Amino acid sequence: MRRTAMALALLMAVGAVGLQQVVGGQPTAVAQEEGAGAEVDERARRVQERLGRLCGNYDFFFKHEFGKGLMRPVRCSRTGRAKTILVIYGFSGRRTKQNWLTEWGAIAEQRGAVVVRGKQWAVEVVVRRWADEVRERL
Repeated sequence: MRRTAMALALLMAVGAVGLQQVVGGQPTAVAQEEGAGAEVDERARRVQERLGRLCGNYDFFFKHEFGKGLMRPVRCSRTGRAKTILVIYGFSGRRTKQNWLTEWGAIAEQRGAVVVRGKQWAVEVVVRRWADEVRERL
């Protein structure tokens, strides 16, 4: 009897999660966020590849919810080096990017970093002497 009750509770929990994912055939925010997460990763990866040796060593950080969207930061250093010279930010949409630029982009520029902007990405160049090469590659 106890096993049957536990199995029934587990089935109900799985069903509830399934209902949260899709309601009436339309994806919910959770399902949309999962799809957006893959796009954010891909944007950040493409920028990382275009930067070549400037982002030869890199770490993808956890995706963050930001400005009603997702953001994926990637810390970069030159090939064979450990010092962070830039950070790539991939965004799930232009609005999320604009919210980040308004809040954190201005802070980065105040610290002396250069912010290079794309449609749904931004690069914070921490070491200013690399800014021209970053702009050329992007």
